[in-house]
Amino acid sequence: MARFSYKYPDPLTGGAPPNIPQNVYVIGVALVVGLMTGAGAEALKYLVKAISEIVTAGVSPGGWNWIFIILPAIGILLAVLYQRYILRQQIAHGVERMTRLLHTDTPYLPSDQIWSPVIGAGLTLGFGGSAGTEGPIATAGGALGSNMARWCNMPAPMVRAMLVIGAGAGIAGIFKAPVGGMLFAIEVLGITMSALQLLALATACTAAGLAAYVISGLTTDVTFPDFTHIDLASVPWAVIIGVFCGIYSAYYSRLARFTRARLERMRNPWLRIIAAGLSIGALTLLFPRLYGEGYTFVTDILSGHWELITASSPFASLQPTPTLLILMALAMMVVKSGAVACTTSGGGVAGDFAPAIFAGSIAGFFFAMTANTLFGLHLPVADCAFFGMAAVLAGAVRAPLMAMFLVTEMVAHFSLLLPVAIASGMSYMTVCLLDRRNAPKGYVS
Repeated sequence: MARFSYKYPDPLTGGAPPNIPQNVYVIGVALVVGLMTGAGAEALKYLVKAISEIVTAGVSPGGWNWIFIILPAIGILLAVLYQRYILRQQIAHGVERMTRLLHTDTPYLPSDQIWSPVIGAGLTLGFGGSAGTEGPIATAGGALGSNMARWCNMPAPMVRAMLVIGAGAGIAGIFKAPVGGMLFAIEVLGITMSALQLLALATACTAAGLAAYVISGLTTDVTFPDFTHIDLASVPWAVIIGVFCGIYSAYYSRLARFTRARLERMRNPWLRIIAAGLSIGALTLLFPRLYGEGYTFVTDILSGHWELITASSPFASLQPTPTLLILMALAMMVVKSGAVACTTSGGGVAGDFAPAIFAGSIAGFFFAMTANTLFGLHLPVADCAFFGMAAVLAGAVRAPLMAMFLVTEMVAHFSLLLPVAIASGMSYMTVCLLDRRNAPKGYVS
């Protein structure tokens, strides 16, 4: 990658024009980055939704939808062709590469990565890749932030900081979660920032979250209409769910690493595409709710529409008994991280946060339904699913603070923060005890 060709300005002035104070200049640039990244997040969601609606127009509500077998493979193939022959560069696992880049002396991303991850993610996820949009938009935001800093003639430390600020804005915009975006930049990317840089980060993340919220029509991607008002009696269950989700998170991460390692051993990239794409397709044929990000399914779980677990699947004609729902949830828990790894390591452009949130909702649902069915308890199933969303995200990514705020911001129910925080913390500690060899933060594609 080429080094900077311009002369750095004085680090004390930050490249600001003489008549503009440095702090005003930096905050202004961060504000622009946040607004543009928030708009980009909504554009990415629209692109994924439009492609998905076109390619799944013929899907029936029940039975064997054989088109699911080939759709993910087509999406991954198109994403690989786009990277190999149009971009002529690899943009998969973007945040993982961005994290490494922060420790080099060239802390910026090429300007074409402001838009290229959006197209790659649209192809990957629109055709059914089982992953999320957060990784690509974080990469795009990081590219926008670092290039804005270069165009504004900022010094190297501010270019590095603006890369992190743009990435945090991407997470804030895609989840409509400003605090979650800030904590992503601090916990996951993990660079030391000055007071001014932290203020710029807060500005960009707030702007991105608000821009995405306004553009989407003041709506959240996940709704939770009938949550239980929490009391102290729910705290022990939050602890237990956190431990359970921590154990599951350790399995989730290990299966993802195993699948990724197996795919990367395949020297032939076209064979890797076929293997990964058909694997996702076979799983999606059996469990169509694995298609794409899965936010609609998470909303169904939180809204009490549990019978929709079997929608559009070969099991749709069966009576949705508690036993069938428990078995379906267990099966999706077992295979989800493998499907995610096939998507991101098979050549697709996607992220890992949304899949962990999806898996967490299933894990919490499975825990509550099993406890209620086998032991005659009366646990609030939707609440347990919500706790699981934060707990698995905290355990899989090793970022408990980000997880607890990001998930509560997603549904805009901050009264649930206490049990969510407990479940996230317990999950994180459990994972660290079970998986000490991989105690540092997990990767985000």
